[in-house]
Amino acid sequence: DLLLGISFRIENAATNHYYGSISRIGRALAETKQPDEIERKMLSAISDNLLDDYNRILIYYLFKNYNYNITDKQRQESNKQKLHVAVSKLPPYISNRLSADNEW
Repeated sequence: DLLLGISFRIENAATNHYYGSISRIGRALAETKQPDEIERKMLSAISDNLLDDYNRILIYYLFKNYNYNITDKQRQESNKQKLHVAVSKLPPYISNRLSADNEW
């Protein structure tokens, strides 16, 4: 939860609030012992219409970075399909662009 939390960007954060690097967090999450849970949380955030678009896109990039860093190739392929479904729930002005830029 902490690693996901420092991925989000917020307005009026405390002076010493730490924002994590998406690439470093993605690499760290790739070593989780609970991949199903972390993947579910990220995909849920991407699909969440109540979350602002900017943070949804950040989690999209976090998921892509995470998926790139996991070693299970079969899981990577399965995750690409799950990500495609989550992206389809983004507003069209975002999902069309991301879909056009990706090979699912």
